Amino acid sequence: MMFLIRLSAILILISFKGVNQVSIPGNNQENKKCGITTLEGTKWTFEVVDGIMDYIRFEAKDSVIVYSCELDEKVFGVYRIENDTIFIQTIRGQYDNEFPEGSRHRHKKINYQLLYKSDSICSPVNTMIKYYKSVK
Repeated sequence: MMFLIRLSAILILISFKGVNQVSIPGNNQENKKCGITTLEGTKWTFEVVDGIMDYIRFEAKDSVIVYSCELDEKVFGVYRIENDTIFIQTIRGQYDNEFPEGSRHRHKKINYQLLYKSDSICSPVNTMIKYYKSVK
């Protein structure tokens, strides 16, 4: 059952490709309207199964790392905040350099969005996908 939930989470995130054409970088100052001042230096985790976590780590002001425990891979990208929505565009996978250009194993760019709540960030489509702020 948990596998099906995880699989649907991946498919939902992939389904955002092409829907949200993200013009990144360029953090919008409107983010202060919903209380987000910065995500820089924060890590948000989603428990896939007992103690096994996916995470999103917001690095510098517009860079992000998305980790999938199922694939054991980090994907690097950029993000911007607009009101209560976080737009993420993934750019390259951790293992992309190990495959030739054009290989189906290289990461494809994906655009998706998450909604910011005071204690979590979640998918606007599937509320079961909810990342909580992690204490470092």
